[in-house]
Amino acid sequence: MTLLLIVIATAYLGFIFGAAWYFEKRLSNVGFRRWMPYIYALALAVYCTAWTFYGSIGRAAESGFDFLLIYIGPTLVMFLWYPIARKLYYLKVNQGIGSLADLLSSRYGKDAAIGKLVAALSLIGVLPYISLQIKAISESFTTLSGSASPINTGFSLSDPALYVSLIMFAFTIFFGTRYVQNNRPKAGLIGTIAFESLFKLLAFLIVGLIGLNSFLRDDRFYSALDRFSHQSFELPTADWASILLISGLSFMLLPRQFQMGVVENTSEKNIPKALWLVPLYMLILNLLVLPFALMGPELAPGTKADFYLLSLSLQSGGPATAALAFLGGLSAATSMIIVSTLALGNMFSTHVLVPQIVWDKDKPLDRRIIGLRRWAIFGILILAYFYYHYIAVKESLVSIGMVSFVAISQFAPAFFGALFWKQAHRKAAFAGIATGFAIWFYFLVLPEILNLVSGDPQLLGWASPQLIANSMGVSVLSAATIFSLLVNTSIFIAWSLNLEATQEEENQATLFVKASSLLSGNEAPEIYRGSAPFPDIKSLLNNFLGNERTEKVLDRYARLNNIDWSVSPTADSRVISYAERLLSEAIGPASAKIMISSVVQREELSRSEVLGILEESQKVLRLNRELSTRSEELRKATEDLRQANYKLQELTELKDEFLYTVTHELRTPLTAIRTQAELVHDDPEMPEEDRQRFIGNMVQDCERLTRLISNVLDLEKFESGSQKLSLNRLDLGQLIEDTVMQFQALAAKKGHSLRCEISAPLTATYADEDRIAQVLHNLIGNALKYARHDNGAVWVTAYRLDQDLKVNIHDNGNGIPISDRELVFDKFYQVRNQTRRKPSGSGLGLAISKNIIQMHKGKIWIEDNPGGGAKISFTLPLYLQEAQMKNSKPHIDA
Repeated sequence: MTLLLIVIATAYLGFIFGAAWYFEKRLSNVGFRRWMPYIYALALAVYCTAWTFYGSIGRAAESGFDFLLIYIGPTLVMFLWYPIARKLYYLKVNQGIGSLADLLSSRYGKDAAIGKLVAALSLIGVLPYISLQIKAISESFTTLSGSASPINTGFSLSDPALYVSLIMFAFTIFFGTRYVQNNRPKAGLIGTIAFESLFKLLAFLIVGLIGLNSFLRDDRFYSALDRFSHQSFELPTADWASILLISGLSFMLLPRQFQMGVVENTSEKNIPKALWLVPLYMLILNLLVLPFALMGPELAPGTKADFYLLSLSLQSGGPATAALAFLGGLSAATSMIIVSTLALGNMFSTHVLVPQIVWDKDKPLDRRIIGLRRWAIFGILILAYFYYHYIAVKESLVSIGMVSFVAISQFAPAFFGALFWKQAHRKAAFAGIATGFAIWFYFLVLPEILNLVSGDPQLLGWASPQLIANSMGVSVLSAATIFSLLVNTSIFIAWSLNLEATQEEENQATLFVKASSLLSGNEAPEIYRGSAPFPDIKSLLNNFLGNERTEKVLDRYARLNNIDWSVSPTADSRVISYAERLLSEAIGPASAKIMISSVVQREELSRSEVLGILEESQKVLRLNRELSTRSEELRKATEDLRQANYKLQELTELKDEFLYTVTHELRTPLTAIRTQAELVHDDPEMPEEDRQRFIGNMVQDCERLTRLISNVLDLEKFESGSQKLSLNRLDLGQLIEDTVMQFQALAAKKGHSLRCEISAPLTATYADEDRIAQVLHNLIGNALKYARHDNGAVWVTAYRLDQDLKVNIHDNGNGIPISDRELVFDKFYQVRNQTRRKPSGSGLGLAISKNIIQMHKGKIWIEDNPGGGAKISFTLPLYLQEAQMKNSKPHIDA
């Protein structure tokens, strides 16, 4: 099993390198853009780490359903995610934001101290979380292979987690640190993380279903389920509320979540899909947790609860299923390691390491900046690996993760204040974060250090975090959450209300709070005045971005803004602001501000001037939106006119074709009448028998002309609304029988059978008898015309259906195609289909029938006829009084 695990792990890690290379080449193509919302949503699922894959089962086995709280928190956050993510996207694009440290530093006056604080505390808070993933990889390997745990044997070169960590370092620097700009989207990275999210979901589902199928055949499953249903898992309100709160906040603020949700987001259009896909993902991933938690103690009593999935998958599905479970856990862990180390490495190098070298601005620094990031990532991985070996010995996967969640939640007051509260102050944010982390350290980290050093976590006596939590009746985790966030938020609000902000901070506050309205254009409004020689600006960008990148971005900016650098030797405030944003993407907002100030003669604006500029910017944005709206309205109007013109042309063509058909129908009998009349006129000696035959034919042709002209006139009256009905009490059954009797001679002549089937007398109704007779004549005549040539059959059925009388005319002909069933009632139907068959009439019969039935407030349509042939049905409402019909509304959807 050991060799198998090594082979498949190596193959999988090699595969994700290939996948990253593929996504790097393909995701930037236009054809892949429609998939980006789904890729973005899957990338956000990096939240589900080895903690989810293994630890949820362990927590469920120990505490019941409270493991779901870790996923309910993010699900609730998704209800609020759209406005937050949209604002963050605008800030990322227009302010050069590449991390949470960049965001808070930029918002609070581009303050370097806040950036350093957030970077350092993020590293301290998340480092145990990264070690958790390394621990999961190592222990999952030893659980399946049966080898000794590296934690118990000390540092060992045979530890698979060591090599996985080194491979993850190689992957991260190759696909995550190729560009000097932090917030430049990395297609290979986001594509691979999305793939790993999908893979771990499918792996968990397959392994879970195989395991469930095995458990359901084991009687112990039902006894375990019965015990679980009677077991009491009491969780104090403060505990579950704390877990909900910190899990929701961590979903937004964890470095890996900020990296995937903000930095790697390529469009605000990606956000809506994630609002329902991410909760759905978490729901599916947790569906099969409980069966493994129930059967773990029964089938694998000697296994750690965190790794029940591996042991039970080996028992239920064999080595192949266990290997799939191992790969699922590996993908969950590696995706978190990659994104977290990248985000922390960028943050730490930008705000702690890079400021030490930016003063040497006369030398190219782009490669050195990338080098510092890579060393930072390497250092973070090494620290996490040694933390896993020497500190995270006894902690469960979930407990380590929850400690990190409380730490990251300390950024929440400053984060929300930055986005939504203009009065939020940088000193208040700094003090609140620092105090909150100090309380977190005291409650959750210090006892572990004391335990590691002296073996006694209660050395603090009455001030011990455990005793404080016991006195409150909550867990230590809840006590840490309550105290740290309460004190943090109180300090943040109180200090902000009593401190006066600098002009820079006020300007940034306005931009951040109104980001959705001010930054939705291509550029942010310029809120300071300044100028500098363009060569100095270009030289500064060359040093930090490299010559090639600088030439590309400046050329693009010049084309978009119609600037010729050769005739514009001085960079105005727009160009300077753009350059500062580019530098912020590479070295952070605080360092970028310092670098720009070294070459720019900058003048701060007063509050009234800033408000004036912002008001003007809002007017421009409103005008742009109005122009876009008018353009869209004009486009729609143009499209409507085009459609109307197309319909007019079509109607003109149909009118011409209809007139051609009608004149053809008129010309045919007229020609026959004239020919036969000339024969009679020119031959006085014609035998009387022939003379009478010709005269009879002329009479028939005259009747045909009369019917055609009557049909055209009737149709015109129906469509103009001038046709009136003569309502009388009608026995529909008798009318049907009389009409069928009239057609018996024609049916016999054609060799067809014609019958009437009315099983019960029909209730009398009010209708125009002549018009209904006209409908019956049209429909029965058509049925006889299109019935089979040999053994043709037509039959008419009628019966009462609720408050209607329904009549059906059947024939055994070829039937009417589904595509034509609505068109046959169009007066132009036969005209349109002359190329398919020569019409035997003007094509007005069914159109007139439709109008007659609709005037009676009935419906007419083509029904399916399982026996073959056509079946035309119509209904007449059952009116017991004439007034009922006059007051009802007609059907117009035949």
